[in-house]
Amino acid sequence: MTANYYLSTGARELLLQIAQDEEGPFTMIIANGCCDGTAPYLYRDVTPEPNWQLVLQDDLVSVYTGNLGPDVPGMDVLIDALPAVSDSFSLESDYGYRFVVRLLARN
Repeated sequence: MTANYYLSTGARELLLQIAQDEEGPFTMIIANGCCDGTAPYLYRDVTPEPNWQLVLQDDLVSVYTGNLGPDVPGMDVLIDALPAVSDSFSLESDYGYRFVVRLLARN
């Protein structure tokens, strides 16, 4: 059983705000990073690597896991947005937020 990926209301609202100011398309990558572990990174107009797996696609964003992304079979993965001070390369840091991954056990 594979993981299901979802955007929280807060994450969707933040993406809508970013889309008003920035030109897409937007790509979010969830993979092991140098500093934030599995923190999602939002980029503009990124070409996916061959080893990335598309886990969520909607009108705002395409979400991929990298080759070292979280392997969470049987879980729901909620992408949320939290207020944060960050100097990340991710687009949402300019808005005072950070995307985070929340793992939710299925009932």
